[in-house]
Amino acid sequence: MARIRSLKPEFWTSEQLAECCRDARLLFVGLWTFSDDNGIHKAKPKRLKMEVFPADSDCSEEQMLVWIDELIDNGLVIEYTVDGVDYWKVTGWKKHQRIDQPTFRYPLPEGAVPNTPTRRRQTPKVFDERSTNTSKRSTSVRQGSGVERKGSGKERAVMPHVDADAPTPISPKSKEKKPVAQSKAAPMVYPKWFETELWPLYPKREGSNPKRAAFHAANARKKEGHTVKEMKTGTSRYVAYLKIKGHVGTSLTMTAKRFFGTNKEFTEEWKLPTEVIGAGGNGINKRTTALSRVGDNDLESWAVVQGFPKSNSHYHHSYVEYRKFLQRCIVEDDRGNPVPQY
Repeated sequence: MARIRSLKPEFWTSEQLAECCRDARLLFVGLWTFSDDNGIHKAKPKRLKMEVFPADSDCSEEQMLVWIDELIDNGLVIEYTVDGVDYWKVTGWKKHQRIDQPTFRYPLPEGAVPNTPTRRRQTPKVFDERSTNTSKRSTSVRQGSGVERKGSGKERAVMPHVDADAPTPISPKSKEKKPVAQSKAAPMVYPKWFETELWPLYPKREGSNPKRAAFHAANARKKEGHTVKEMKTGTSRYVAYLKIKGHVGTSLTMTAKRFFGTNKEFTEEWKLPTEVIGAGGNGINKRTTALSRVGDNDLESWAVVQGFPKSNSHYHHSYVEYRKFLQRCIVEDDRGNPVPQY
């Protein structure tokens, strides 16, 4: 249930809030009014969107999460889980909100719902039925006489008694539900440094690779002082490493969220495994091992990633022959010679 909250003048000049975008600040205020009296709201972006931005079709659920994450990154909101349910909690709630008779609905991070304080007893207002204010001015009818008594000139309408517990009659037309037009949610808008510079550089992988999670991980590292150039350079090293290993496009490619996460994988050297295994000039590098693990149907895609020619039916009559050809490509490439062509 929505409640009236206090908004101090210091809100507009807060340096902590100034780190958030304008829409995130507006969402922050809206979150107050729909949280319980401990500043806690269920972590449901769709519900929060309908509460704070019900008429804005350009505010998608995903965009709501971006703004919430922005508030979390700046220490204004925390997210926690109790019994499998996620919640958002405003961090400075008790400092800025004074609630006379609070009502608590959701559990604290410790796991329990606080006991609601006992409410002060209020004296109910009693309506005095003996009041004569309306008796002189109301229009009355004598029973049995058929004659209407006139009042003092200012007649007062007498409202019929309505039973509050009686069911409200429903007309046939009200039962018909009209279809509600659903507006198409606007796509997520990311900063240019992520959308056009960093994200296109990251290698594709088999399975999921959430873009939003990757953005928030990279944005957190950026706030810690790491530059976009540093993350791009680390990504390029990782891509080169994956190509040599033959892991591009497979599940062995880590998610971008992990790569830009707290472990800061982009700072690793990712040395290329170009050392030769075995003896003699015809040694075999680790790409041979990678080649042996690639399925027949994926041979051509693997070869393209390595920069080798696709299969040619005129020369390769089987997968076995094509594998032998790719092995020659690996050996010549390691020696610094041109890759064999047909």
